[in-house]
Amino acid sequence: MNGIIVKFDAKKGFGFIRTDDQEDQIFVHVKNIKGKKALEPGEKVSFGVKYGDKGPEAVNVKPGGKQTSPFVFFSLVGFAIVASLMYAMTKYAGIHWGISYFVAVNISVFFLYGHDKRTAKAQKGGMRIPENTLHFFAFIGGTPMAFVSRRFFRHKTVKFSFVVTFWIVFIAQVLLIWKFWPLIHS
Repeated sequence: MNGIIVKFDAKKGFGFIRTDDQEDQIFVHVKNIKGKKALEPGEKVSFGVKYGDKGPEAVNVKPGGKQTSPFVFFSLVGFAIVASLMYAMTKYAGIHWGISYFVAVNISVFFLYGHDKRTAKAQKGGMRIPENTLHFFAFIGGTPMAFVSRRFFRHKTVKFSFVVTFWIVFIAQVLLIWKFWPLIHS
């Protein structure tokens, strides 16, 4: 069977594997990994399964390559959305590129928050959007929709570290706009 490491605690020596074949994640212990080495989230593995009192457990685990970085993957998806929408708005609607960028990046943020909420709600170990990707797209102009999306999807509204970083991004944007407004406005 093949799968992807979803979580792995190197200190405790165990983690979980997500597969397309099983609804539940499969427990994996370091003692069952070839070379007894710790695994990393996103790493591909092949393995067998034994069923015990606590459910399925991976055995004869053979580490493979890394899955595409979620940050890189979702950043490319976000930029593809922004570029496509900007192109369409400027070429077909004649909207100024600055306005089309702002609208496009905010639509992209809405999509990213929605996808992450759907993946989190499914709880099947799908590839989540890293928080730093969400913060990055907020920082490059998507803060208004990030604010709206957090409430609309009821997502990332309680986690203290995320909320603090969100407000730091917002304050940084305000300071940058305040600092460079005279240059932009003239």
